[in-house]
Amino acid sequence: MTTQTNKIKLKTTALILAAGIMAASAPPAYALDASGIFTDVPRDHWAWKNGTLPWAAQAGILNEKQTETFNPGEVITEAEFLTMMMRLFPDTRDKLGTGTTEEVYALAREYNLPAAGINDPAKRADALTRIQVARLFSAAGGHHYDDEGAIAYMYEHGITKGMDGESTIAGYGSSQKVSRVEAVQFLKMAHDTGIASTMQKMPEQPSYNPAVTRFISSSPETVVANLHKAQNAILPKRGQIRDYNAINFWAKRLYETFQKIEVTHDGTLRIYLPSLSEHQTLIYHVASDKWYSGEIAGNARSNVPAYLEFPASADWSVMLMAKDQGTIVGDMYYDTASQTIEINNIVIQKHVKK
Repeated sequence: MTTQTNKIKLKTTALILAAGIMAASAPPAYALDASGIFTDVPRDHWAWKNGTLPWAAQAGILNEKQTETFNPGEVITEAEFLTMMMRLFPDTRDKLGTGTTEEVYALAREYNLPAAGINDPAKRADALTRIQVARLFSAAGGHHYDDEGAIAYMYEHGITKGMDGESTIAGYGSSQKVSRVEAVQFLKMAHDTGIASTMQKMPEQPSYNPAVTRFISSSPETVVANLHKAQNAILPKRGQIRDYNAINFWAKRLYETFQKIEVTHDGTLRIYLPSLSEHQTLIYHVASDKWYSGEIAGNARSNVPAYLEFPASADWSVMLMAKDQGTIVGDMYYDTASQTIEINNIVIQKHVKK
């Protein structure tokens, strides 16, 4: 079964049985007489509003023809991006001469940049991808990182966020092609954050970027913020303080339960259960190549088992639903394929491997 199919089936079944953002700071202002500049880009385009295009017109990274019409959505090539990059860094700009493609790649070779077109001229016209941008910037910063290290370099220096809005390795969008306006935005951020002051030569010896561990999954700050959203996602009617407290409690408890889920080396699934007091019930639905479901009720003697265990499978989808005195007070969904945890239909954490 697909992830989405599992999720829909689990949630639908559970409900039937139970019933029985990116903050951005204001961009720096760039004074510019915009008449005759980038005439093919509407003035309400985001790149005008956040200062990217005014900056590009004055930064000297484009030739005169490129500032007349820009073709913002057109995919940029490696040679085009590398030329802009060499014009951005002051030391390479001084060495660039007339800025021919051969001069650009001669400089790329001098600084040992990981540009495919250095040794294979045919690749100079290939579309640039986001991972190539990360490799070039981290190399220009004097680092020989692998792909994960290069992505972490982009995040730790504030050059970009992931395609999914979160700064995670998996969410970076490595294979995505880069448009001309996106390329200029990358260059502007490199300028504004100060990493484009001096180009360094990439070392021959690879090294590890310790910042990678910070960006494997959603940040702790993101998890806390999303848990708060989950607590408010199923607000009870006004005045039902007990229900509100239960929702608040179970959002945290379900996330703690998720954290303890184990998938062993042979694919066996183990769910460690939270304690349940009298009038509390936990409904579970687990799907792999088979479907498992059940209901565990707490009582004064606390008959809740320590964990539930399910036979080995390649992928798992898990749905837990908590009830307090017959009222649904929270639900949790996780599947090993998407590696995303949801509570009360709010995504709490992405790229979590079990």
